[in-house]
Amino acid sequence: MKTRLGYTLIEVLVAVVILGIALPGLSYMVLGSRKAQVSSYRMEQAAAFGQLVIDSLSVLPSAQRSNTATAASDSIGQILYTASWAYTGLHAGTGSAQKVDVTVSWNHGGRMESVSIHGVVR
Repeated sequence: MKTRLGYTLIEVLVAVVILGIALPGLSYMVLGSRKAQVSSYRMEQAAAFGQLVIDSLSVLPSAQRSNTATAASDSIGQILYTASWAYTGLHAGTGSAQKVDVTVSWNHGGRMESVSIHGVVR
């Protein structure tokens, strides 16, 4: 009886066809996962920048808040984030506490993305 030491041409062709079908789908999933990861990271950076704006506004005396700018920009990881904010009113019974709405936007692949953050400054 003779022992086989290798693969036949048919076995190799079947393996190549299976890989040819599976690899494009797998690479598409990896690429989609990477895009989602980058998008999530940018949203996280924008939210952190928005929170920094709220924290910066909270250290200002309430009389000075209306005299400050209503927009700021910062470059984080070679992406320019622009924050704009508006005070939306006073909370009853708290005196100088104000609600502030911050919107942080950035350019992502030719389109603008944004995150909104709401907070209270005293």
